[in-house]
Amino acid sequence: METPEVGIELVHIRLSTEQPAAPPVIRLAWEQPITDIHGVWHPNGCRNRGMVPDWGAGYASKLTVSSPVVCLFSGAGRNRMTFAFSDTLNPVVCHAGVHEETAVFHCSVTLFEEPVAPLTSYEATLRVDCRDLAYYDSLNHVQMWWSGLPGLTPSPVPRLP
Repeated sequence: METPEVGIELVHIRLSTEQPAAPPVIRLAWEQPITDIHGVWHPNGCRNRGMVPDWGAGYASKLTVSSPVVCLFSGAGRNRMTFAFSDTLNPVVCHAGVHEETAVFHCSVTLFEEPVAPLTSYEATLRVDCRDLAYYDSLNHVQMWWSGLPGLTPSPVPRLP
């Protein structure tokens, strides 16, 4: 784990094997108290910012659909926790669901639920941002972080003729 600045945690995962193999399902899970959280934003949410129960489905993403990022925000539009995953190409399921009995969000990022080609190594990073800033600024920091990762440099916008 790494803390590049106060309020941001980076959790690095690395898998390696001598022979190519299908990776197992991996789930990174944690809890976040429901303190001053009034809504949930994710790329496929459209206009729905409501909270879902912890037993509900997560938010799937892969190269062609969505992005692995979820933002929990306050009624005043302040970030309470934004988490994002560095692997934006492969299938990833992010989840942030309310566990009513304990008043916490059960959060997770699940990898390799869908079959992938055998591999010998895999590296990725979970970024968790709990800084008190506007939620849209937290999301902007995620896109800047992604833009700086190898293989994720944004494509240039073509000029109009």
